[in-house]
Formats: sequence, C-alpha cells, structure tokens
Amino acid sequence: MSSDFADVDRSGDPDRLVSFLDRMAIIRAPTKTKLIQLLEISAGQRILDVGCGAGHDLVAIAETGGRPIGVDPSRRMLEISARRCPTAWLVQADGTSLPIADATVDGCRIERVLVHLSDPVSALAEVGRVLRPNARAALFEPSPATLAVEGTAEPAAAAIARSIQDCYRQPLAGQLLEKWLRDSGFSSVSTRPETRLFNDIEDLTTSMNMDAIWQHAIDTDLITATEVRQWHDEMVRRSTHGAFVASMRGTFAYAPDESNRQYRGETEC
Repeated sequence: MSSDFADVDRSGDPDRLVSFLDRMAIIRAPTKTKLIQLLEISAGQRILDVGCGAGHDLVAIAETGGRPIGVDPSRRMLEISARRCPTAWLVQADGTSLPIADATVDGCRIERVLVHLSDPVSALAEVGRVLRPNARAALFEPSPATLAVEGTAEPAAAAIARSIQDCYRQPLAGQLLEKWLRDSGFSSVSTRPETRLFNDIEDLTTSMNMDAIWQHAIDTDLITATEVRQWHDEMVRRSTHGAFVASMRGTFAYAPDESNRQYRGETEC
C-alpha cells in the first residue's frame, strides 16, 4: 500500500486507493479535526495541504473560510479532489518541489504523507519556504513499525514487522517527525504522541490494509498463506470474545513561527 501511494497513477488501480482514503477519512476523523484546530484558520487564509489525496481535507479547510491549496503528484487524486472541493486551487507536483512562490501561504497541513516519501526533510524544507512569517504547520505521521498485535507469535510477528519495513519508506515516520522538522529549518516545534488502539481485527485490517501487508509477506516467503489464515482466525476469535488488543504509535507536530510566544518551549500540541 505504501509503495502504491508513492506513485498512485502507476499503482494499477488508483480508484482502490481512493476508496482506501474514503474509509480513512471516517476512521481518522479525530486526527483531521485536530489538525484543523491547530491551524486556527482565519477567513481568506491560504492553507496548503501537501499530499491532498482525495480532497477530504480541502473541504474541511474551505468550511473554515480558508482558501485551500491542494498539492499531489497523482493526476487521478487531483481529479477526485476537484470534484469534492471545486473551490480549491490544485497543483500536480511532488512535495519536494512546490510550484508556489516564497512566503505566500498562511498555513500547511500534512497527514500520513511523509511516511511514504524517500526524502521527507526536503519536502518539509519546501513547506518552510512557501510559508509566510508567523504561518503555522500542523502535521500527523504514524510509525507503522511500532504496530503490536497481542497474541501474535513467531513467525507471524516477524513477518508483519519485515513486511511493514518493506512496504513503508519511512516506517518510523512519527518518531522521526520532530527531528525532520528541525533538520529542515523549523526552529520551534511542539509534539504530542498518540497511541492508536484498534477495536478489533476488522478495524486493524481496514486501517492498516493488513491484506496488502500479509500478501507482501507471502509473496516474499516470509510466511505461508496457511499461517496467515491461522493468525487471522485467532484474531477473529479474540475479537469475538472482546480480547483483541492491537496498537500503533504516531505523533502530532505543530511548528509555529518563533514569534508565536504562546507555543514556545511546549512539548505537546
């Protein structure tokens, strides 16, 4: 799934990825709301969404009175975004080379994007370049490598871990987010960790696209299809009895200008 998002238009089935983002817009609604709140958007402000995907967050920006700017390398994603948010200015571009003038954007949101990039620091440096003085950046990134599913024995646990390492370019994105921001030139960074708990096997499968992770594990001989079915059956049993436990860590980050004294020195959003 991660490699597919790195090049949606060549993934073979872009609409499958659109459907995934539609589901995630519901599942990750609290995250999206938090990022909008952190930006404190005023009417007329230009707000950039790097990796705007299917446009759900462009709509949220517009609903606050902001002027949404969506950047995504995928033509298909931008087509969907244009339908969903006709008022947005949409640009097909890579996040590491934004066709936007210096210091012209009032805020920026990034969510679950850096985890797919080979050079997140360059992307964040570009964001810093286009932001106006006193502008705000609000971000959230997961750390897929921290996924833990109770009751998963070897070799299944090892297969999940290796498959995640293979499928995500930045499997520890959340844990590295503050460092990346500082390395790219943001001098004032506040962070807040999040531990995502999954309700049952269906929630985990949908949120993490476990089918793709397991398929990669099978294709690379990390585990057999029979062992995967046995794992899944056990997780269904645990879910049925209210004994399913799975978690993954992530991080919110907020990067205001140094002149915004309210947040200086804070460690949480």
